[in-house]
Amino acid sequence: MTDVIKMCKKQETTTVMKVDAEKRLVFGWAQVCKIDGEDYYDTDNQCIPEEVALDSWDGFMQTTKVMKAMHAGDQMGEVRFAFPLLEDIAKSLGVATGGKSGIITAVYVADDGMLAKFQSGEYKGFSIGGGATWEDVE
Repeated sequence: MTDVIKMCKKQETTTVMKVDAEKRLVFGWAQVCKIDGEDYYDTDNQCIPEEVALDSWDGFMQTTKVMKAMHAGDQMGEVRFAFPLLEDIAKSLGVATGGKSGIITAVYVADDGMLAKFQSGEYKGFSIGGGATWEDVE
């Protein structure tokens, strides 16, 4: 399957939902696909369909799991937990999602400086990296 990421005009901000400093875990939406049933477009004006997110995260969790600061430099931690809370999965489990669908995650933050930035709110969310085939949508 070819990964297709759609481009559009709507933007929203994804935030970190919880920081557990003792366990060094940061919880939140790593990737949002839909909000209230509508395609979600991130701050880069990109929309990643649920089926693409599921396939991509499946591969990522089998191999990589690396977390870096802003996509660069040395490894600062790793993804410890990731769950595809997509519309059909949430419905089948009877889980209320607050209107969002996508991938929820917990990352282990090994670096003290990065953990402090999550705790202070300087780092407010996650940014996924990867490659895809792009499709412009008007």
